[in-house]
Amino acid sequence: MELCDSEDIEEACTLPGGVTVPMSWVRTARIGLCFGVWFFLNIMYNLNNKVCQNAFPMPWTMAAVSLLVGIPFVLLMWVTGIRKAPKINPGGWSKLIPIGLFHAAGHASAVIALGAGAVSFAQIVKAGEPVFTCLLAYFVLGQKFSRAVYASLVPIVGGVALASLKELSFTWKAFGGAMMSNLAFASRAIYSKKQMDKPVGENLGAANLYGILTIIAFIATVPFFCLYE
Repeated sequence: MELCDSEDIEEACTLPGGVTVPMSWVRTARIGLCFGVWFFLNIMYNLNNKVCQNAFPMPWTMAAVSLLVGIPFVLLMWVTGIRKAPKINPGGWSKLIPIGLFHAAGHASAVIALGAGAVSFAQIVKAGEPVFTCLLAYFVLGQKFSRAVYASLVPIVGGVALASLKELSFTWKAFGGAMMSNLAFASRAIYSKKQMDKPVGENLGAANLYGILTIIAFIATVPFFCLYE
């Protein structure tokens, strides 16, 4: 028996075993599973990143290599036709390159923060990214959110402040790197929303767009890798 397709228009889903549940439950479960897998992989990445930097304290090298390893995979998908290669319109690169630079800054800053302090501390500070996003959305886009949204930011700010005060291995380098990462990734999101109001090419789904940004970010990281390490 095939599992239910979340795109189906049916309101109910019959699972193996004859159990019928609302389709909304299936969609929620799939989203929850995706969040769980992402969270697990993110934790493993951060821990392995920290282990590598403990052995080889070269954050710019780590930042460049972690971007590089994904590029052959993306290119292979495009060359073999497994995924349609993107086609960028004239002038599209002028919008994509700044987004890629923000991506590079956010990624490198996060790697530096992980190498300079505890993984848990860096992750707690990086949880403040929504605060930067809301602030930039207001000052750059003039976008206002509900009071409930702003109220939800208070525990985040309080948690980051408390973690910073209580962290025994606190370093300004780790704190600054994590905060810079928050600013860069929030800027990437706001700039994308402001500039990507119209398509900049063909076959630019989420996966292809992320592949292009990864390539741009790697190219932008190489000069710092060569200069500092």
